[in-house]
Amino acid sequence: LLREENGADPWLPRGAEAPKPFYEVFFAKLNDPATRSALWVRFTVWKSEGLVSTGFWCVLFDAPAKQVRVEHWEEPRLPETGSSDPLLRLGAASLGRSSMRAEGPAATWDLSWKPRSQGWDFVPSALRSLGAAKSCYRSALSAGLFEGRLRMGEKHLWFSEAWGSVGHIWGRGMAEDWRWAHAVFPGAGPGDKAVFEILSARARLGPFLTPRMTSANLLFRGKAWESLGLLTVWSNRTREEEGGWSFRADFGDLVAEGFCRPDPAMTAELEYADPAGGELLCRNCGVS
Repeated sequence: LLREENGADPWLPRGAEAPKPFYEVFFAKLNDPATRSALWVRFTVWKSEGLVSTGFWCVLFDAPAKQVRVEHWEEPRLPETGSSDPLLRLGAASLGRSSMRAEGPAATWDLSWKPRSQGWDFVPSALRSLGAAKSCYRSALSAGLFEGRLRMGEKHLWFSEAWGSVGHIWGRGMAEDWRWAHAVFPGAGPGDKAVFEILSARARLGPFLTPRMTSANLLFRGKAWESLGLLTVWSNRTREEEGGWSFRADFGDLVAEGFCRPDPAMTAELEYADPAGGELLCRNCGVS
């Protein structure tokens, strides 16, 4: 169980002092306007009873080639951590508040970003304060413009003016049966940008799974909207449907409704181990 102070720095690493079992993930995702391709990279810290490690994941959704490519490697040690840049460092790999880099046997990336929208929370503060959340998620950067390069084998890509986000997950065990979506709609002018992110999951309490909880955040017409109240997360809805899943999130003065339809041919399937035991399967489509 986690106890998290309200207003804590969403970028601050939590793994160094945490007792086992524990995991922590910083991930960045971006969509390239030139090629319509997408990139998803992850920097993970893992602590279980028999193992500590730092992991790197790189998933390229190559739209012109109609292909998904996944690279993953592990280092059997924990990164150095700090409260200022870099937040995490391990050899040539590093994570800061405006950049993420890694060099692996089959993939190398060097990304930087300029913030264009604040980060936001997805776990109600009451659950964090009571220590009733097994895992926490915060969007450290809800929208930014990314620049950088990627090498995967013989493929070299350069990104410019690509909209994306940075997320931060940490906890003693992963949520189950989760659904997540994020999108940036740039609009015609600076004030027209809309950003939407939604998270829906169930928590395991002993042998039982809780009903589904759904939270969402929206930037619309220059105003930040939050659907995160303790009662709201139970009344918001996501529902599996043929070809994807639908959602409904209540923001008080407005309601957001939609449908997420991944492209099966452009969906990555990743197997995650839970530090508390068990295996999970994640399906992600960066070009839904």
